[in-house]
Amino acid sequence: MVSFWPRVLLTSMILLAMSGCSKQNWAKAVGVLIDVSGTYKDQLPDVVKIVNAGILASLDPGDSLFVVLIDDRSYEQANLIASIKLDVRPSKANQQKLETKQKLQSFAMTARGSAYSDISGALLLAAEYLRETGARRQVMLIFSDLQETLPKGTTRRFGSQDLRSMRVAALNVIKLKTDNLDPSSYRKRCDEWNARMTHAGAQELQVIHDINRLPELLAE
Repeated sequence: MVSFWPRVLLTSMILLAMSGCSKQNWAKAVGVLIDVSGTYKDQLPDVVKIVNAGILASLDPGDSLFVVLIDDRSYEQANLIASIKLDVRPSKANQQKLETKQKLQSFAMTARGSAYSDISGALLLAAEYLRETGARRQVMLIFSDLQETLPKGTTRRFGSQDLRSMRVAALNVIKLKTDNLDPSSYRKRCDEWNARMTHAGAQELQVIHDINRLPELLAE
């Protein structure tokens, strides 16, 4: 016969484990990649407004946010310009949101442009932070024209698990002049990114043209 106290201990351990799983299941981790190369830098004030109002404001206590800068060599610690895990206490979480909002607004006013666009490096850096959270829902949001240009000597390759199970969406994708001349070049660029990301384990790349769909995307 099993004594009373071992049964109580076993029950407590099971409940604790279930509680931990529940928190993990509901947690969300969001990586935001912001391009400052070429003319896309002109979009920075609008992008930061979208991040603050449409992404940061939608996060719940326990969620995480990582904002990574896309420039000439994005796979650097210095390119992580904002990183928060919201406290489970709503009042503390709201304070964290306010501080992050102010930080991003300051960044928008002082950021320098870049001649290159290392999108892959930013993806790899953000993915490392997303995986580390252990959150069930991991979302990557890319604000860029999706035109990657790497400095000489820079190599980027995705492993088959680098973006495992992550949802990836490109937003506010600005069309290039060449896209206006030949729209197929834009579609080809999106298809190539989709192939690279799904090869790395991500879900299908979504290209979001209507920014009003952002809350729906984050809620899924």
